[in-house]
Amino acid sequence: MLHRLGLSSLPRQRVAVELTEHRLRAVAAVVDDRAGLRLTATVVRDRPMDLEDDAALAAWIEQSLDDVGIPRVPCIVSVPREQVVLKRLELPGGSGDDLPAMAELAASRELPIDPATAVIDSLPVHEDEDAAEVLAAAIPQDDLDAVRRRMKAAGRPARVVTLRLFGAEALAPGQGSHVVVDVSGSHVEVLWVDNGEPRRARGASLQSTELDARVGGISLEVRRTWLAWRAEGEGPAPAKVYLSGPDDVVDGLVEPVQAITGATAVKVDAIDGVDTGRHQLQEVRSMVGLLVAEATNRDWIDLNAPRKSPDRNAKRRQFALLGLLGLIVLLGTIWAIGMRTQAGLKQQLSNVQATVDRLEDPWWRYNRDTFKAGHLELWTATGPDVGADLATVLKAIGPPGDVLIDELVISVDLQPVDADKGTVPKDWTLAWSERLVIDAEASSRDEAEALRGRLAETEPWTVSTSGPDAADGRRLPHDLTLRLDRSSSPEDEGS
Repeated sequence: MLHRLGLSSLPRQRVAVELTEHRLRAVAAVVDDRAGLRLTATVVRDRPMDLEDDAALAAWIEQSLDDVGIPRVPCIVSVPREQVVLKRLELPGGSGDDLPAMAELAASRELPIDPATAVIDSLPVHEDEDAAEVLAAAIPQDDLDAVRRRMKAAGRPARVVTLRLFGAEALAPGQGSHVVVDVSGSHVEVLWVDNGEPRRARGASLQSTELDARVGGISLEVRRTWLAWRAEGEGPAPAKVYLSGPDDVVDGLVEPVQAITGATAVKVDAIDGVDTGRHQLQEVRSMVGLLVAEATNRDWIDLNAPRKSPDRNAKRRQFALLGLLGLIVLLGTIWAIGMRTQAGLKQQLSNVQATVDRLEDPWWRYNRDTFKAGHLELWTATGPDVGADLATVLKAIGPPGDVLIDELVISVDLQPVDADKGTVPKDWTLAWSERLVIDAEASSRDEAEALRGRLAETEPWTVSTSGPDAADGRRLPHDLTLRLDRSSSPEDEGS
């Protein structure tokens, strides 16, 4: 039974709710592996007339459903016919995918409702190559939003928003042409079902609560509906008329309905695939029919999710969106890699900076010590070879004879170290100069001149006489004083 009803893919708990101007009706059922649907709770209550606002009404609905144990799950909501404009539309033949858009356009032109502020859904009831028929329904957007808010506040958000006629449709067999008359509370629904598809539907309110007046009013509505269908030229030739409602009302309808339609009137009792248990269905049979219609995957109007024609540019947009998504992912990946690389480089920079901070003082101390050592090395390694210079001079004077030395003074002058900014010790220079002063006596002026000439030949000395030759020598007649000067060359200053 469960497989036959197609319940395996649906929620286990099922709820249908209807709130009209005068009455609240609701049913709850669960999936039963043997019976298909097992009814667990029903409620029929008159609507209080003193509820001041929508919040109070929602609270009353919530309490009413809680009182009988109806679970808090998303539910099927049946909206009153007074809120919905329903019309059968004839459309030119075409692709079935185009029917929703065609029906919405036709409904916006023919239905007495502003399409800009309405929700429109359509149900194909007949289709061939030349023409198509759809059942179009429209509800003001404000009314639909109010239903959604109310049911959400009552703890049973609307999963489907439809009409009771689809529950009445489920009361008739799926094959053949039949008429269903569903009576509940102060409302009657007359429906023509052809091979499981709703062809025509008409609803009316019942003003009287007295039995005979109710039976007479329902009979009148059936007659009006029947004559209207016949006047259109293709009214139903039903095999049977199925009557659903309170027993006393249905019993009184059998004979007048048979007389009007010429078909056998049958009282609906049990519903195939539903275990009713101890619950009475007189007032809620069409609500249970809504659960059966959903369980058997019948097509119906769902104002909560209207049919839409397929978007022919959807694939192109999907490819574009996929390309954009791919680009976003690529850019995101590049950004993530860049951020990780940046974080790694920042960490490396932080480590290097920490190392710099740690080594800065030792580095400066090292440079200071290097400069000190370079300065000392330059001072100690730079200057003339005094011994060699003295030997050269003595060799030029020769052995004692015609020239005698009274005194020989040699001096070296080291200038400050020349260190240009930014240079290192190996590039520093130290200028120096050397002087030899010779006091001597010669046997003659010629010998004095000969000595001066020999000393002048010893490069790179500059020889000068510091005083006149005088004939007042103590040992030799001529006294003389010679001064030999030389200074460093650029090649000598750095060594």
